[in-house]
Amino acid sequence: MTFAVPPESWDEFAALAVLHGTEVAKVGEFTDDGRFRVFSRETLVGELPLEFLHGGAPRLKLRAEWSPKPAASTASRKTPTVPRAWVEVAGLANVRSKEDFIRQYDHEVQGTSVVKPMVQKFSERRASGNGDSRTGPNDAAVVALSLDSPIGIAVGCGILPEYSKIDAYLMAQASVDEAIRNLLCVGAEFSTGDDTVLSLIDNFCWPDPVSNPAYAGDLVRACYGIRKASLELKAPFISGKDSMKNDYRGKLAGRPLQISVTPTLLITALGRVPDYATRARTADFKSAGDTVYVLGPHEAGLLGSQWARLGFESPEPLRAPRVDWKTALPLYSWLGSEASTALRSCHDVSEGGLLTALFESTLASGFGVRLALDEAALRSHEYCFGESLHTFVVSVKPSDETRLETEWRKLGIPFEKLGAVAAEPEFDSRLWSVSLREIEAAWRGAIL
Repeated sequence: MTFAVPPESWDEFAALAVLHGTEVAKVGEFTDDGRFRVFSRETLVGELPLEFLHGGAPRLKLRAEWSPKPAASTASRKTPTVPRAWVEVAGLANVRSKEDFIRQYDHEVQGTSVVKPMVQKFSERRASGNGDSRTGPNDAAVVALSLDSPIGIAVGCGILPEYSKIDAYLMAQASVDEAIRNLLCVGAEFSTGDDTVLSLIDNFCWPDPVSNPAYAGDLVRACYGIRKASLELKAPFISGKDSMKNDYRGKLAGRPLQISVTPTLLITALGRVPDYATRARTADFKSAGDTVYVLGPHEAGLLGSQWARLGFESPEPLRAPRVDWKTALPLYSWLGSEASTALRSCHDVSEGGLLTALFESTLASGFGVRLALDEAALRSHEYCFGESLHTFVVSVKPSDETRLETEWRKLGIPFEKLGAVAAEPEFDSRLWSVSLREIEAAWRGAIL
């Protein structure tokens, strides 16, 4: 990392480096003659005009091609019942628990974590030594700015490479949206004015666009996608990085072989939680009897979903999720405001769909859900497992139902009452009943 330091500040800067155990060295100084010079001790060994350095090399021109990709079906299995499919979805690598990885890293540096990657709850018997603990996932992390400040910093990510197989433009917008949704879940502010407190970083992991016009076309589409999402959300990209040669080239049985990654974009989002003591929240349901809603348009699609990876024959037409910033912005503004402190939990609907989000919200507490959905929704794989943008599962106290529903209607925020949190670890509906333990065994990686 390089710094520009005024000569009069050098001693102070060097002292900071010593304080933090970091090496620092002077490598040069600025001049005003427009020349870049390199010395070995006192001997001039290289010299170039800045005009040539900045504009002398010809710019690389790539050929980019793109055409809509047909919705290819890889269906090879008869579609099971929704409960049976639910267990299989829970066990997929992109859905199942990441706790084994998370526990290998220290997320307690200086003891300032407020919302951790995993939420953990202990039973009442824990104090006597006979209890146990349960864990479930959170959407993002909140870290206190300092030990004497009420401000928290929220960090969230979005990554959905499966959508690149449909359209990298959709993939890019969905990845930005997922990162922002994760911040809103844990209580970050949201504003589309000049006082925005959100910022974004992109991380491209791409197969070689120089030698392949199709990959270059996907890259252009992705750049248009993040531009669209950034402008709609008024969230600036402040930095980023790219890796554009993610291909293996070799031989297999004497024949040339190339293996390329799926065009992938990781979005990291940073937000502010103005008072984490009152605003920070987690994904887990808090009390039996609380009312559960889905907030947002829930324009779910099975195309590009984790459900589709299982190769089931779809009883419904495969479609991609729809981007709807016009509907999303009022919802995000409400979630990022003081009004949303009435929510007892908040979790975004992402990989695995609506039922997966409900299940993940029950894990830490061991609760279940009494679903009040009609039979058509309970039979629909698209409704249950389809993935969508701009959508959340939330829980509220029953006493807040009427007030919040009135507020959501006034703001034009779509919502649907899903049911209520149940004390027993079961998902009950008028059509089927599923044990939390059966789904959890698949989600935690146990062999069924």
